[in-house]
Amino acid sequence: MNWDGRGRPRTRGPSLDDLPRIDSVEWQKEGNFSRQTFGFDYSMQGEKTFSLTCRQMGEGRLSISVEWEDEAGGCTRSVMIEREARPLGGVQPWFLCPDCGARARHLYVFTNAITCRVCTGLPYESERCSGLGWVSLRLRKARNRLEWLPGDLPIRRKWQRKKAFERDLLDYYMLDEMYVHEGVAKFMRSI
Repeated sequence: MNWDGRGRPRTRGPSLDDLPRIDSVEWQKEGNFSRQTFGFDYSMQGEKTFSLTCRQMGEGRLSISVEWEDEAGGCTRSVMIEREARPLGGVQPWFLCPDCGARARHLYVFTNAITCRVCTGLPYESERCSGLGWVSLRLRKARNRLEWLPGDLPIRRKWQRKKAFERDLLDYYMLDEMYVHEGVAKFMRSI
């Protein structure tokens, strides 16, 4: 089941997987936190959706501005950055949510706001689906973990360990079989 028995199951509306997100770890890898200003254009389904412009406002503080392509609106939020030393060396950057102040690795652009996962109030796609939809989602993710030759033949990546490849391949085939069984069962129920 995809719900806890109280009220109706969540099946409609956007999920977190549909929203553009900002990743603090990716930004650190790209060296964005050391730049005075930087910006990006975000695209969804091949179309430019919005522009994101960031400006440093002192140590550990960013001003993030969003300008939408199809609307005149946008927003500007001041976001604090907290850095945590990691046990094996290095530093983990965290955004502090502008709404609730909680530490978050990802911030989401949602309804002219930049906020954390909890403040959006949206579920992940996997939390909304059950039965055939859940198996389909898992199957798609398992397929994306593998590399495919033309003609749908999976191959092991150059850097991938043999045991990891075998585990991913077994997972894919098990989910593929579950998908067929769920689809047949759903078809038989509809007759």
